[in-house]
Amino acid sequence: MSLDDRDTPSVDLISPRQLELLLLLGSGMSLRQASEQMGIERKTANDHKCRLMYRLDLKSRDELKAYAGRIAASRSNGGTEPLSST
Repeated sequence: MSLDDRDTPSVDLISPRQLELLLLLGSGMSLRQASEQMGIERKTANDHKCRLMYRLDLKSRDELKAYAGRIAASRSNGGTEPLSST
């Protein structure tokens, strides 16, 4: 089953910092570029990415990038996903 075939996981499952990384990846940045933009080590960014994939039940980097792109597009079109307070 592809990501498009199931309900889109909600971003309320992730921390604000993980969401920031997700949006940067969705904008087309590489993990290295996103970590530099966020001012964190690449390993920390990679840890965030791995936790994102686990919490959102994403099986590949391609699924993560596709999901990130949808979230970024939704936000740029005025969509509002609730954020977790964690």
